[in-house]
Amino acid sequence: MDRAIDQINSSLLDVRTDVKAVYVTIPAQVEFKAKIEQTLNRLDAAIEDIRKNMVPLSTHQQKWDSDRLVVVAIQKQVDEMRAQAGSSFTLGDKLKELQHQLDDIRAHQMVARPP
Repeated sequence: MDRAIDQINSSLLDVRTDVKAVYVTIPAQVEFKAKIEQTLNRLDAAIEDIRKNMVPLSTHQQKWDSDRLVVVAIQKQVDEMRAQAGSSFTLGDKLKELQHQLDDIRAHQMVARPP
């Protein structure tokens, strides 16, 4: 009989140990809740700071639209410059002109230097 009582007591100790491992004490729960609330308050403050410093989407949209207009204007200028450059001379013409200038410089140097 004493042996049976010892086994029951041992089993009860095991159950109590298991219960202590599973359940949280009230002070631990209060501490945990306080930490969670502090963390939530910090997160709320951080979110509020982000919202205060955030630029609205409409402002971004206006800036992007303005940038698109600038890009279109620059592209138009580039196209006009290409058209002007293409109509005034071709690449081959420019190379021939540069070759003539180089030949003139060489001829001038030959005349300037006596043999």
